[in-house]
Amino acid sequence: MNTHDTPTQAGAATDQLPPEPTLDPPEALEEDQPVRLDELAVPALLVAIGGYLTYGLVTMEVPASASWPGPGFFPTIITGLLFVVAAAMTVQILRAHRRTHPSERARDEGPPTDWKATGTIVAAFLLFAAVLVPLGWILAGTVLFWGVARGLGSRRPVFDLLVALGTSCLIQLAFSAGLGLRLPPGILGWF
Repeated sequence: MNTHDTPTQAGAATDQLPPEPTLDPPEALEEDQPVRLDELAVPALLVAIGGYLTYGLVTMEVPASASWPGPGFFPTIITGLLFVVAAAMTVQILRAHRRTHPSERARDEGPPTDWKATGTIVAAFLLFAAVLVPLGWILAGTVLFWGVARGLGSRRPVFDLLVALGTSCLIQLAFSAGLGLRLPPGILGWF
Protein backbone atom coordinates (compact mmCIF):
# COMPACT_ATOMS: atom_id res chain seq x y z
CA MET A 1 0.00 0.00 0.00
CA ASN A 2 1.46 3.33 -1.06
CA THR A 3 1.17 6.28 1.33
CA HIS A 4 0.61 8.71 -1.52
CA ASP A 5 -2.59 6.96 -2.53
CA THR A 6 -4.26 7.39 0.85
CA PRO A 7 -4.75 11.16 0.80
CA THR A 8 -6.16 11.11 -2.73
CA GLN A 9 -8.53 8.31 -1.82
CA ALA A 10 -9.63 10.24 1.24
CA GLY A 11 -10.12 13.35 -0.92
CA ALA A 12 -12.20 11.35 -3.40
CA ALA A 13 -14.35 10.03 -0.56
CA THR A 14 -15.10 13.55 0.64
CA ASP A 15 -16.01 14.63 -2.90
CA GLN A 16 -18.72 11.98 -2.99
CA LEU A 17 -20.49 13.23 0.14
CA PRO A 18 -23.69 15.10 -0.56
CA PRO A 19 -23.44 18.83 -0.13
CA GLU A 20 -24.90 20.25 3.02
CA PRO A 21 -28.33 21.76 2.45
CA THR A 22 -28.44 25.50 2.58
CA LEU A 23 -31.19 27.01 4.65
CA ASP A 24 -32.95 29.89 3.02
CA PRO A 25 -34.31 32.56 5.32
CA PRO A 26 -38.09 32.30 5.72
CA GLU A 27 -40.03 34.37 3.23
CA ALA A 28 -41.68 37.38 4.75
CA LEU A 29 -45.39 37.18 4.10
CA GLU A 30 -46.78 40.19 2.39
CA GLU A 31 -49.89 41.79 3.76
CA ASP A 32 -53.16 40.42 2.44
CA GLN A 33 -54.05 41.92 -0.87
CA PRO A 34 -57.47 43.56 -0.96
CA VAL A 35 -60.29 41.44 -2.32
CA ARG A 36 -61.08 42.35 -5.90
CA LEU A 37 -64.50 43.86 -6.46
CA ASP A 38 -65.44 41.34 -9.14
CA GLU A 39 -64.97 38.48 -6.68
CA LEU A 40 -67.89 39.82 -4.67
CA ALA A 41 -70.17 40.56 -7.64
CA VAL A 42 -72.35 37.46 -7.28
CA PRO A 43 -72.86 37.82 -3.50
CA ALA A 44 -73.70 41.50 -4.03
CA LEU A 45 -76.21 40.56 -6.73
CA LEU A 46 -77.81 37.99 -4.40
CA VAL A 47 -78.08 40.61 -1.64
CA ALA A 48 -79.68 43.06 -4.09
CA ILE A 49 -82.25 40.47 -5.21
CA GLY A 50 -82.87 39.53 -1.57
CA GLY A 51 -83.41 43.19 -0.71
CA TYR A 52 -85.88 43.55 -3.56
CA LEU A 53 -87.76 40.46 -2.39
CA THR A 54 -87.72 41.71 1.20
CA TYR A 55 -89.29 44.97 0.06
CA GLY A 56 -91.94 42.98 -1.80
CA LEU A 57 -92.65 40.86 1.26
CA VAL A 58 -92.96 43.87 3.55
CA THR A 59 -95.30 45.71 1.19
CA MET A 60 -97.35 42.63 0.26
CA GLU A 61 -101.04 42.92 1.05
CA VAL A 62 -102.11 39.65 2.65
CA PRO A 63 -105.85 39.16 2.98
CA ALA A 64 -107.13 38.40 6.46
CA SER A 65 -108.71 35.21 5.17
CA ALA A 66 -105.30 33.76 4.25
CA SER A 67 -104.47 30.69 6.29
CA TRP A 68 -101.09 29.35 7.31
CA PRO A 69 -98.62 29.11 5.61
CA GLY A 70 -99.97 32.03 3.60
CA PRO A 71 -98.73 33.70 0.43
CA GLY A 72 -95.56 35.04 2.04
CA PHE A 73 -94.26 31.71 3.38
CA PHE A 74 -92.29 30.44 0.39
CA PRO A 75 -91.02 33.87 -0.70
CA THR A 76 -89.71 34.35 2.85
CA ILE A 77 -87.82 31.05 2.65
CA ILE A 78 -86.35 31.97 -0.74
CA THR A 79 -85.35 35.42 0.50
CA GLY A 80 -83.69 33.98 3.58
CA LEU A 81 -81.82 31.43 1.47
CA LEU A 82 -80.58 34.20 -0.82
CA PHE A 83 -79.08 36.06 2.14
CA VAL A 84 -77.58 32.86 3.60
CA VAL A 85 -75.99 31.90 0.27
CA ALA A 86 -74.65 35.45 -0.22
CA ALA A 87 -73.12 35.42 3.27
CA ALA A 88 -71.62 31.95 2.78
CA MET A 89 -70.11 32.95 -0.56
CA THR A 90 -68.64 36.12 0.93
CA VAL A 91 -67.08 34.21 3.83
CA GLN A 92 -65.70 31.59 1.44
CA ILE A 93 -64.14 34.26 -0.78
CA LEU A 94 -62.58 36.08 2.16
CA ARG A 95 -61.23 32.90 3.78
CA ALA A 96 -59.77 31.62 0.51
CA HIS A 97 -58.20 35.00 -0.06
CA ARG A 98 -56.47 35.00 3.33
CA ARG A 99 -55.23 31.41 3.00
CA THR A 100 -53.59 31.97 -0.34
CA HIS A 101 -50.03 33.29 -0.39
CA PRO A 102 -49.81 36.51 -2.43
CA SER A 103 -47.42 34.94 -4.97
CA GLU A 104 -49.93 32.13 -5.57
CA ARG A 105 -52.80 34.56 -6.07
CA ALA A 106 -51.35 35.84 -9.31
CA ARG A 107 -51.21 32.29 -10.68
CA ASP A 108 -54.55 31.13 -9.29
CA GLU A 109 -56.65 34.07 -10.41
CA GLY A 110 -59.25 32.86 -12.82
CA PRO A 111 -60.52 34.80 -15.74
CA PRO A 112 -61.83 38.26 -14.90
CA THR A 113 -65.54 38.77 -14.39
CA ASP A 114 -67.42 39.27 -17.63
CA TRP A 115 -69.09 42.55 -16.74
CA LYS A 116 -70.93 42.71 -20.06
CA ALA A 117 -72.64 39.35 -19.42
CA THR A 118 -73.35 40.24 -15.80
CA GLY A 119 -74.79 43.60 -16.81
CA THR A 120 -76.97 42.02 -19.50
CA ILE A 121 -78.44 39.51 -17.04
CA VAL A 122 -79.03 42.15 -14.36
CA ALA A 123 -80.64 44.45 -16.94
CA ALA A 124 -82.90 41.60 -18.11
CA PHE A 125 -84.00 40.97 -14.52
CA LEU A 126 -84.66 44.65 -13.85
CA LEU A 127 -86.58 45.02 -17.11
CA PHE A 128 -88.60 41.92 -16.21
CA ALA A 129 -89.47 43.39 -12.82
CA ALA A 130 -90.50 46.69 -14.41
CA VAL A 131 -92.75 45.23 -17.13
CA LEU A 132 -94.23 42.23 -15.30
CA VAL A 133 -97.50 43.91 -14.32
CA PRO A 134 -98.19 45.92 -17.49
CA LEU A 135 -97.11 43.25 -20.00
CA GLY A 136 -97.96 40.15 -17.97
CA TRP A 137 -96.00 37.03 -17.15
CA ILE A 138 -95.79 35.52 -20.63
CA LEU A 139 -94.24 38.57 -22.30
CA ALA A 140 -92.16 39.69 -19.29
CA GLY A 141 -90.89 36.13 -18.75
CA THR A 142 -89.96 35.97 -22.42
CA VAL A 143 -87.92 39.16 -22.01
CA LEU A 144 -86.22 37.71 -18.91
CA PHE A 145 -85.34 34.34 -20.43
CA TRP A 146 -84.20 35.88 -23.71
CA GLY A 147 -82.01 38.42 -21.88
CA VAL A 148 -80.41 35.72 -19.71
CA ALA A 149 -79.71 33.58 -22.79
CA ARG A 150 -78.05 36.55 -24.48
CA GLY A 151 -76.06 37.35 -21.36
CA LEU A 152 -74.82 33.76 -21.16
CA GLY A 153 -73.48 33.99 -24.69
CA SER A 154 -76.16 32.61 -27.00
CA ARG A 155 -76.09 34.29 -30.41
CA ARG A 156 -79.26 32.87 -31.96
CA PRO A 157 -81.79 35.62 -31.22
CA VAL A 158 -84.81 34.16 -33.03
CA PHE A 159 -84.29 30.67 -31.60
CA ASP A 160 -83.72 32.13 -28.12
CA LEU A 161 -86.89 34.21 -28.42
CA LEU A 162 -88.97 31.16 -29.38
CA VAL A 163 -87.53 29.07 -26.54
CA ALA A 164 -88.08 31.94 -24.07
CA LEU A 165 -91.69 32.34 -25.21
CA GLY A 166 -92.32 28.60 -24.97
CA THR A 167 -90.78 28.45 -21.50
CA SER A 168 -92.91 31.38 -20.31
CA CYS A 169 -96.05 29.73 -21.65
CA LEU A 170 -95.19 26.41 -19.97
CA ILE A 171 -94.61 28.14 -16.64
CA GLN A 172 -97.93 30.00 -17.04
CA LEU A 173 -99.69 26.68 -17.65
CA ALA A 174 -97.93 24.98 -14.73
CA PHE A 175 -98.93 27.74 -12.32
CA SER A 176 -102.52 28.09 -13.50
CA ALA A 177 -103.38 24.42 -14.20
CA GLY A 178 -101.08 22.69 -11.72
CA LEU A 179 -101.16 25.07 -8.76
CA GLY A 180 -104.34 27.02 -9.40
CA LEU A 181 -102.45 30.34 -9.23
CA ARG A 182 -102.77 33.18 -11.70
CA LEU A 183 -99.65 34.94 -12.83
CA PRO A 184 -100.16 38.53 -13.97
CA PRO A 185 -101.94 38.40 -17.36
CA GLY A 186 -101.01 41.93 -18.46
CA ILE A 187 -102.05 42.98 -21.95
CA LEU A 188 -102.72 39.37 -22.96
CA GLY A 189 -105.53 39.26 -20.36
CA TRP A 190 -107.60 41.51 -22.61
CA PHE A 191 -108.11 38.71 -25.13
